[in-house]
Amino acid sequence: MLFRSTLILAGRLVLGIVGLYLLTQVIGRVLRRIRPGLTPLQAVPQLTMPLRWQFFGPPERILDRAGITPGMQVLEVGPGPGSITVPLAQRVSARAGGSVTCIEIQPEMIGTPGRRTAVTFPGEPLRCSLARRRRR
Repeated sequence: MLFRSTLILAGRLVLGIVGLYLLTQVIGRVLRRIRPGLTPLQAVPQLTMPLRWQFFGPPERILDRAGITPGMQVLEVGPGPGSITVPLAQRVSARAGGSVTCIEIQPEMIGTPGRRTAVTFPGEPLRCSLARRRRR
């Protein structure tokens, strides 16, 4: 009896945590539609959370769905912290003639994919450039 009630309590706790995470994601998306803008740098840890990959699939699965193959030349717009950029550059591979070019509008994020890529596998082609932001 005690085991069953503990199991029910643990299940409710897990559902509560997952529900809270999903609620914050929905609120964030609604706020971005109301007031569009750049992703704040404080949100970078959320973009790289392992829990996020459980909902959306790992980067490799995303690349499979997109049809990315070795030897392709890929343009990634808004790479952010580079959580997909590194697997993307590994997939297209310089040895197969592929390359990845990133365009980012936030100067604070521009170094992140390049640094992570340089540490992960030196010599793979990854070019990041800073796009100019138009003033409204």
